[in-house]
Amino acid sequence: MEFWHAWTGLLQTLLHMLAVDWGLGAGLAVIALTLAVRAALMPLTWSLACRSIARQAKISSLEPQLRAIRERHPDDPRAQMLETVELYRRHGLNVADGKGMLGSLVQLPVIYGLYQALRGGMSSAAFLWIRDLARPRRSSWRWRRRCPGSCAWLSFCFPPCSASRPRCICHRESRSTG
Repeated sequence: MEFWHAWTGLLQTLLHMLAVDWGLGAGLAVIALTLAVRAALMPLTWSLACRSIARQAKISSLEPQLRAIRERHPDDPRAQMLETVELYRRHGLNVADGKGMLGSLVQLPVIYGLYQALRGGMSSAAFLWIRDLARPRRSSWRWRRRCPGSCAWLSFCFPPCSASRPRCICHRESRSTG
C-alpha cells in the first residue's frame, strides 16, 4: 500500500509542479500530465494492438473450419468447444491471450493512479468554464443519461473492421445482383 501512495503522491507532485512552478494552471497541467502518461504507455499499447490484430487475422483465417465445427455439432456445445480449442492449439492460438491480458493489467494501475492523483489534487481549481475541477457540474447528469444511447448509435455507425470488410460509415453496402 505504501507503493500505491508513493505512486499517487508522485503524480500529484508532478501535477502541482506543472500547475504552479511552471505556471501552466490546473487545467493545462492535467492535460500535460495525462499526455505524458499516455505517451509513456504508448509502446505497450501499440504492441498490444498489433498483437490483437495479428490474433484476429489468424482467427478470421480459421473461420471456414470454425463454421464446419459448428455445423458438425449443432446441438453439442461441449464438443464444439473441445474441437475449437484443439483447432486453436494446432494453429498456435490460445483461447485467452495471456500476454495481452498481462499488458492490460500493467496499464491498469498506472491509469487508475493517474485518476486518483487528478481526483485528489484538483481541489477548487478552475479551468475555462469549469469552476471547480474536483466537482462535477449539476447539469452533467443529463449527458450521462444520453451517453449510452449515443455510444450505441456510434458503434452502429462505425462497426469494427475485419480483414474481409473494411471500416465503413453507417454500414451502407450496396448489393449487386448478378
